[in-house]
Amino acid sequence: MASTPSVNKSPNFKELFWRFTLRHLQDEPARFILTIAGIALGIALMVAIQLSNEAALTSFHDSIDAMAGKANLSLSSTGNSFPESLLKDLADTRKQGELLPVVQGKMAPQDYPKEFLTVLGVDLFKDKEARDFQVLGVQDKLLTVQDLLRLLPQPDGVFLTQKYAKAHSILVGQKIRFIINDQIQTLTVNGLLGNSGIGQAMDGSLALMDIAAAQKVFNKIGKLDRLDWIIPQKADRETLESQLQKLYPTYKIERPSRRGEQVEKMLSAFKANLLALSLVSVLVGAFLVYNSMSIAVVRRVEEIGILRTLGITQKQIVRWMLAESFLLALVGVVLGVLLGKLMAYDVLKVIGKTIQNLYLPIPLEQRLPSLTHAVGWILFGVLIILAATIPPA
Repeated sequence: MASTPSVNKSPNFKELFWRFTLRHLQDEPARFILTIAGIALGIALMVAIQLSNEAALTSFHDSIDAMAGKANLSLSSTGNSFPESLLKDLADTRKQGELLPVVQGKMAPQDYPKEFLTVLGVDLFKDKEARDFQVLGVQDKLLTVQDLLRLLPQPDGVFLTQKYAKAHSILVGQKIRFIINDQIQTLTVNGLLGNSGIGQAMDGSLALMDIAAAQKVFNKIGKLDRLDWIIPQKADRETLESQLQKLYPTYKIERPSRRGEQVEKMLSAFKANLLALSLVSVLVGAFLVYNSMSIAVVRRVEEIGILRTLGITQKQIVRWMLAESFLLALVGVVLGVLLGKLMAYDVLKVIGKTIQNLYLPIPLEQRLPSLTHAVGWILFGVLIILAATIPPA
């Protein structure tokens, strides 16, 4: 007598998942592709914005730190230069530490009128105690003290960064026409600042001049823009800071290290807006997943009913749907992270221009941090997307 075959054997979960998911993938490729694309774009925008935010703040902090160097106290007049006589009045403060005068200005090459350079006019010998820089000559040869002494008397000498010179094919000794205070002036490139210290600040859009030459070029004879101090002892610095605030209440007395904190506070609202935008993009991706899985469940009602009659439990059905959505999320997240890394360079350019126009006229270095800075937000986005799959399942 022949035995009756069993009909109650439940399919293996892996067999169930791959057989039915792959069949639906073949039947409905557009739905799967659109869902993955939505997830990828949401994650990509979040990754790009987070990396760009981190890169922007890091670039600002690095530029501020490089330009300040070792100086730990400064005096300036908001938006205006002040008489050079103030330097003589404060000569006694050299007992507490080094006192360094600074003249600052802006200029742009006539051939590139929108590419402004920030120029610091300093005492090139004493200023090395505050700011780290190397001056290079022809064939990147390090200039000696004798070389600098020979070059400094030139009233039209300027030192550009290696990065800027390379980008614009500028050579040492070349004469460049610059737009300065709405006038055309010709300056000679006496040397280049090496790619270290201040030579890396502001993405290379920085130049140094001897302070006397800078006063002449920027029409600031007898005037200064800032005084920097290097005061080793904390107690001396705090005492001097308090004295300066009492003597010069209309002047800005600050520690350069605090400028980074001020920049971060200034940009906090801007960062919050970008964060909200990235969260909206992830929520859109989560909605697409929710909508896709809801459609999938509706279309598979008959199929799910048949599977239930064959012994498949509700728990297995839920696991199947969750596994399918997790696979979609995984593919979308991987593609989103890769796409976000590529998008971040363009996003950083847009963010940089916006920040320069609205907040600070400081060029951003086009260098992105590693993805580890966005891991937390990536995981947060993944959790939101996966959470959207639970209700349909």
